[in-house]
Amino acid sequence: MVALSISLSACTPWHAMAIYSLPSRFKLEPEPDRYFRLSMDIILSGQTHTIDYVWNCTHEKVFSEQGGWILRWRSAHKYAVQTISKDIVVFFRQPSSNYCLIEGKRPYVSDIGVIPDPAVLNNLIVYHVSYYPRSGAILRGTIERLDGNPEVPPPSQQELSLGEGILRLEQYFVAKFVTITPESIWSRYPEMKSYFGAITTLTVAPPPPPSVWTVGFPIWRVRWLSPEDLDKRMYYSVKEINGEIRFDPSMAPEHWETFVLDYNDFRRPVKFCYLERCLSLNGNFNEIYDPETRNIIGVFPSKEFRKHFQ
Repeated sequence: MVALSISLSACTPWHAMAIYSLPSRFKLEPEPDRYFRLSMDIILSGQTHTIDYVWNCTHEKVFSEQGGWILRWRSAHKYAVQTISKDIVVFFRQPSSNYCLIEGKRPYVSDIGVIPDPAVLNNLIVYHVSYYPRSGAILRGTIERLDGNPEVPPPSQQELSLGEGILRLEQYFVAKFVTITPESIWSRYPEMKSYFGAITTLTVAPPPPPSVWTVGFPIWRVRWLSPEDLDKRMYYSVKEINGEIRFDPSMAPEHWETFVLDYNDFRRPVKFCYLERCLSLNGNFNEIYDPETRNIIGVFPSKEFRKHFQ
């Protein structure tokens, strides 16, 4: 704080005798906006496409946790939408504020989404870089710091509207998917072989004994699989219709997720049918063991969309 010097006389009224100070935030001088270019090569429907996107970071005055004013670079939380062909409309998260300080060019890849029907924003398909590296949808990408304030064509009104719609509805998009862990994978683990081998009927697997609760994801019972074996599981995107999921393991595995607009409680119970046999599951993560096929079936009734674009 910088105190201002004020000369007072005996005739100065009392209300003018306060000490005025200049807040430190007025001394901070933000820099001009910084501009960046995101370029990514992706493959969709067998065709290679290039995404080219320019955005800016703003230098803002914020009050820090330590109690003082500071300057911080910020990238807006938004979804960019681009029409890359007559039939394909993609979306992705604008890179976060963490990238506002980079200089030059660096590698970068992002999860990519497809809007199947831009006229009705009720389901989205998402290709995840980290979860489904075998999908092959995301090839390579870079982020590059640009000089000055480049002129770029603005997005169309439809693209702006779709991006705003995804942001507004992101908390309501959920996914349903199933994983299959075949015996060829889980039988190599003595704990799993002993645990699941004792189950003789199609049933929801109870929590494993404490002796096999090893380090891993606490929501998965198959937590003792190595990262390599986790990636070898087969993934299937499924739909819930009227509280029921019908799953056919003969369908082709997928390496993407379909998010559906769902305003209901995603943790509600669901009926899961597998080879015409049905079980009632809770709304959280479940695992089923089938002694006939000797598959471990992971059922993930729902998943929050917005957690994948942070």
